[in-house]
Amino acid sequence: MVGFDTTILPGREGTITEEVSMSKIHDGPFTKCLTVSSNAKNKPQLQLCMKGLVKVPLSVSPSYAQMKRGKSGAFEAELTLTTEKPDLKVTEAFFTAGTGSSGQTPWQNTLPMHCVFKLTKPDSAGSGGVWAYKLLLTANFEEKESKSGEFVIKTNHPEAAEVKAPGSIDVTADQKK
Repeated sequence: MVGFDTTILPGREGTITEEVSMSKIHDGPFTKCLTVSSNAKNKPQLQLCMKGLVKVPLSVSPSYAQMKRGKSGAFEAELTLTTEKPDLKVTEAFFTAGTGSSGQTPWQNTLPMHCVFKLTKPDSAGSGGVWAYKLLLTANFEEKESKSGEFVIKTNHPEAAEVKAPGSIDVTADQKK
């Protein structure tokens, strides 16, 4: 959204303000530009650009997590939690099926499916003081059909007490056996 003084007399100053919606900007650098049109003879159009760096307090990768049955027979998924916090702790992890998941009545889809979790801290921070923790999720679900939904991870991070990652529980590997 851009705000500006509508009339600026020759030789005078004016103000242009721009608000950048952060809803579609992810972790990392960004550039946003706007074009100013005027009746100036020497330069009727001028492009103004803003550059910045968005730092997400806690990010989860991969962006889509899949739990598949592991060698132990339990469903497993490994995620990476990236943050500048050197003492990150996970307090809870669970999966919530989306409303379109079949095989259950609608109220059952809203129940969280809790996971056992193990958070492993790296030996040292990476570049820029960022820590890449490994989070192993395991669960003994009795699922007969694959489900899509999201993984919810609760942490001790003061700016990201809860992070979510879209994902699924994939039982198709079981059906191939």
